[in-house]
Amino acid sequence: MAQSVPSPGDPELVPRGLPAGRSGAGPPGSRRIGTAAWALPLLLGIAYGFWAAEVRRSTPAPGPISTGNVVFGVVSGIVVAALAFLLHQLPRWVPIELRAAAWGAFAGAAFGYLYSLSDASMFRTVVIALLTAGGIALMMFYRYYTTAVPPDTYRYYATYPQRDQRIPT
Repeated sequence: MAQSVPSPGDPELVPRGLPAGRSGAGPPGSRRIGTAAWALPLLLGIAYGFWAAEVRRSTPAPGPISTGNVVFGVVSGIVVAALAFLLHQLPRWVPIELRAAAWGAFAGAAFGYLYSLSDASMFRTVVIALLTAGGIALMMFYRYYTTAVPPDTYRYYATYPQRDQRIPT
C-alpha cells in the first residue's frame, strides 16, 4: 500500500506555537495589528492630553479653560499616543533589555514632563522621572522576560507515516 505525501493544507503541517493572531498565512515578517495595539495607545493619549491640559490650566492659579490649554492637551495626547503605538510595534527581534529601556525612557519622560509643568523644583522633577523610568523599565523587562517565546517554537514539523514520530524539517 502506497503512502501519500502530506499536502500543504494537511492539518499535520500546521506550524506549532505561533503567536496569537498569526496563522502563518502572511509573509514571514508581517504582523496583524489587533484592536488593543491601537486602542490602548489611543486611550493613553486621551488621558495624557486631558491631564496635560488640566495641569497647564491650573499651574499658577486655577483659571478658566482656554483655547491654548485645549490645543496643548490635544497635541500632547497625539504625541503620546503616536509614541506609545510605535513602541508597541517594536519588532520581536529587538532585545528584551532595549525594549524595556525604551518603555522606561518613554514613561519617565512623559511623566517628568507633566510633573515639570507644575511649579515643582527641577531636582524633584528629575528624581520623580528617573524613579518612574526605572520602575516601568523593570516592570516591562519582567513582562517581556516571562512571556518570551523560545527560539525553537517557530519551527515547522512534518509528519511521516508513523503518527508517533515527528521529524523537524
